[in-house]
Amino acid sequence: MVQFTEKLNALPGEIGTLIAMAAALVLSAFCLFRLKARAEKSHRSHLVEIASSLGLPVYLFLLSLIVYSASTALDKAFNEEASLPPLHTALPVILVPFLLWTYFRIKKVYLEVIKERVRRGMYGVSLAQIDTLNKLVTALAVFIALIMMLKALGYDASVLLTIGGISGAVVGFATKDFTANFFGGLVIYLTKPFSVGDTIRIHERNIEGHVEEIGWYLTKITDSEKQPVHIPNSMFSQVILITPSKRSHRLLKETLTIQLRDFSNLEPLVAALKQQLATHPNIDPFQRLEVHFSGFDKSDINIDLFAYVKVASAEEFKRVKQRVLIEAKSIFLAHGADIAAGTLGIDVSKPVVVEMKGTPGE
Repeated sequence: MVQFTEKLNALPGEIGTLIAMAAALVLSAFCLFRLKARAEKSHRSHLVEIASSLGLPVYLFLLSLIVYSASTALDKAFNEEASLPPLHTALPVILVPFLLWTYFRIKKVYLEVIKERVRRGMYGVSLAQIDTLNKLVTALAVFIALIMMLKALGYDASVLLTIGGISGAVVGFATKDFTANFFGGLVIYLTKPFSVGDTIRIHERNIEGHVEEIGWYLTKITDSEKQPVHIPNSMFSQVILITPSKRSHRLLKETLTIQLRDFSNLEPLVAALKQQLATHPNIDPFQRLEVHFSGFDKSDINIDLFAYVKVASAEEFKRVKQRVLIEAKSIFLAHGADIAAGTLGIDVSKPVVVEMKGTPGE
């Protein structure tokens, strides 16, 4: 018994480490308790669950350190050659599993919050997309943890990376089209250049249609003739994509013509048309707005209208355009002018004298 006590007295540093770890365990318990109490006051259930998720991994991690430190201290005291590596060497081996475990517990809480918001329509993604992204991130986390563990255990992690790189290159070459389309779909989900319900246009391929479905390999759209068109996702990184349904304005550009005889009314006509557009509720007065005389066309006078309509849908734009043109017609009539008919006109306000030579029957 005396010999045992003497050996313990020879380990003041190890005993101090154990006392410090025990103090850290008590302090972490207090901090987590306070964190949970604050989360409960904020009335945010997911914060309470996160605080609860942190508790068990932190407690067990510190308890593991205490147990391991005590084991190394006893091993050093009773064995001439220590069989256990020192704590600073074994720490990564102990830490990595607990970090991975903590990640899984916190991820579970946040995943449920995100899924609930998706069900409410707060995000423009589906549950299947969330699950797929979750699997990718989880696989990456496990791979990183494995590399860290191998390095902590003294293995050369570069060997695993080399083997994995060669295998990945072979598989990637064999399935390069699938891989390109898969990552193309992932980029679409992350950057969201378009969503289901949008209209897209690809000039290079003469493709335009309504987006029906965004898959991991293909994107399905329906064109104006209701034909389904399937586009490989990798194509979107190689073309210029236009999304008309996401625009904030539509351009109203029209050329109105009046008869040449109404030239004297041109300036008040132009001023009245510009005032009409500037005060129209669907025309944006802060964007480019022009009404001007642009030239003569045979027997007519051309007046160009240029304005931006504050609508995105084609149907609403056509209604606004129709209303603007009807009001323009009323303005023409109010100023004693009219829209040119585009046909040959004959002025009969003066007598027309027709000379005929000869007599009938000749």
